[in-house]
Order: sequence, then structure tokens, then C-alpha cells
Amino acid sequence: MSGGIEGLVFPIILISSIAILTDLVRGKIHNKLTYSATLIGLIHVTATLGPSGLGTSLLSVCGVLLLFLPLYYLKVLGAGDVKLMAVFAVWGGWSYALNVAFLSLLFGGIFAVINLIYRRRFMDFHFRLRAGMANLLKSPDRRERVTFDSTHRFPFALAMGGASVICLYFSPLAYLGVMK
Repeated sequence: MSGGIEGLVFPIILISSIAILTDLVRGKIHNKLTYSATLIGLIHVTATLGPSGLGTSLLSVCGVLLLFLPLYYLKVLGAGDVKLMAVFAVWGGWSYALNVAFLSLLFGGIFAVINLIYRRRFMDFHFRLRAGMANLLKSPDRRERVTFDSTHRFPFALAMGGASVICLYFSPLAYLGVMK
């Protein structure tokens, strides 16, 4: 297991399973889950590692928020997805959260491309993405609004939940030589 999180297998799997289920059924990850899992995680970390563990967990949450809030503001992820990633940071720490983030973004990207191809929308998305990138090169007063079809949303908890369980046993960033 990566990062010495052997005792966290059950809570991570439980939290991931509930998040996946609610995201698939309701299309969202409920605050009851993320807030209670965060609070229980903070209590657990403080009880097992003391005040330094609490500080590390809080810094991990801040790091995850810095990484994922821009994706929320760009409407790539929902607020529940960001809060779920913060839960993983509380329970597993910064290294674990980075690995989960990397793998979940990889899984989400792969699924998005497959979904676009399946729905025959890949070329439309490609042209809109190119237009959006070209807009970045224009001066702010000459930019045009580029919109994307958001009717086919992907329950990102599926990618995050799968990544969170895989990262209990495997560190993709360590395997790639990015981190120890």
C-alpha cells in the first residue's frame, strides 16, 4: 500500500462507494457525505497522529482545493467532486490525494473521449475546443463566447472512487517517477 494508509481501506472504500452510488442515481455528491466524512477523517487523523497530523491534513485539503477549484470554476467538475477530493486529502494526505487526482483525471478524460465518440460529438467538441483556445490569443475585448454541451455529464465520482481504491495499493506518480 502507498503512503502507510493500511488502516484506511474500509473508510475509503465506503466513502467512494456511497459517492459513486449517489452520483449515479442523483447526479450529485451530497454534502452530508462529504462534510461528515471530512469531520470523521479529521477526528481520526488527530486521534492517531496528533496535532501535526491534523495540520498535515488541513494543508492537504488546501492543496487539493488549489488544484481542483479552477476546474470547478471552469465547470469541468461539480462542487461535490471537489469536496470529495478534499475528503480523500483528509484521510490519505497530500501524496495520496495527488495520486487520486492524477488517476481520476486520467480516467475521467478517457471516459469523456469515449463518451464523445459514442455520442458522435467528438468533432463538434474538437472544433469548439479549438475556437476556445484561439479565443485565448485574442485581446479580452475581442473574445467571443464559446459554449460546450453540458447535457451529457459524466458522474466523475466513478472515476474518483475507482482511482481512490486503486491508489490504496498503487501509486501511479511514484511509478512514473514523479514522486516517491
